[in-house]
Amino acid sequence: MHIAGVFAWSDSNVCLQWIQGQGRCKQLVANRVEKINEKEEIVWKYVPCRENPADIGSRGASDLETKCG
Repeated sequence: MHIAGVFAWSDSNVCLQWIQGQGRCKQLVANRVEKINEKEEIVWKYVPCRENPADIGSRGASDLETKCG
């Protein structure tokens, strides 16, 4: 099976900036970012908090609406 592309989504602009090499970060974060960037085929995208389906499982559906709205 051919995989055309791999997309990863985050609702954290700070994390996306670190991954893209923008901004300064401490050694622990720099090490994690280096590991993430070893996979060059991953395209990172931003998803607004309100639209992030991963938050429903970690916060609960009703809590998601109050924290992001």
